[in-house]
This record gives sequence, C-alpha cells and structure tokens, in this order.
Amino acid sequence: MSTTRKTFCRICQALCGIEVDLDDGQVRAVRGDFEHPMSRGYTCEKGRQLGAHLHNPQRLRGCLERRADGSFAPIASALALDAIGERLRTILERHGPRAIATYAGTAAYMNGAAIGITRVSRRSARRCASRRSRSTSPARSSRSCGTDCGAEAVTRSRPRTS
Repeated sequence: MSTTRKTFCRICQALCGIEVDLDDGQVRAVRGDFEHPMSRGYTCEKGRQLGAHLHNPQRLRGCLERRADGSFAPIASALALDAIGERLRTILERHGPRAIATYAGTAAYMNGAAIGITRVSRRSARRCASRRSRSTSPARSSRSCGTDCGAEAVTRSRPRTS
C-alpha cells in the first residue's frame, strides 16, 4: 500500500520539511514539503537520498567489534560502551586529558550526549579563562587552558539517562 507522510529531515540542524512516499514500508521518494513554514520545499541532496541511506545493505544496524584478524563481529551495545570506556580510561591515565577530544559535528548537533559534553567543556573553559584573567603572573595569564579544564570536561560529562 502506497502512502505519503509529512515529516522532517534529521540529517542536519535545519530540520527541513519533507514528504516521504512509502510503499510497503520502503521509502520510494523524498521531496521537499512546500507547506513547511521554514524550508518551503527546499531540501539538499543528502535529504533527498534518505531512502538510499535507510535501505542500504551496508548500513550499520548495531555495534560491531573488530577482531584480531580484521573482521567484524556483532557485540552488545553495553559491552561496546564498556570496552570504549576502558580504552578511554587507559588513554586518560597514560597520556592525560589533552589526549582525548570530543567532536559534535552537524550530524551530532541534536545528540543530547554530545551537547552535554560541549556545554561542560565551555563552562570549564570559562572558569579557566576567569582564573587566568585574575592571575598576576604574566606567564600564567598568557597560557592556554591547562589540563585541568580537559580533565573536568572528560570526567564530569555524563549523558543523562531517563
């Protein structure tokens, strides 16, 4: 059965209005929604290709772990997060907080965990800048943020759970 649904694109923060033609649950076409008050029918090429992304046979649908031989095997999300956390903890202990960076690019813009990390990092940077501006030492006030800011951002940011 063929239907058309009005929704919005989730690829970037513009959230353009789209109309999606579905045929037995499969996306057949994506086009701009001319009635959407902000995008007024505009969509980018990435948005129009949502169906190809959604139904691509190479699309990841779960966590994978790289094995010693280079192949990948499915792994439970909780186990994958534990393994990643342990590796990050090792890096942090061995090389310090400046060895770890976060990235919250366009695709992660709406990701609550990434936004939380960014907010904590900005707050830490403001505190560090405030401490530097009160410093009487010219050498200290001219330095960039120290490792204390990075440590706060890494250790204090936790995704919210509901």
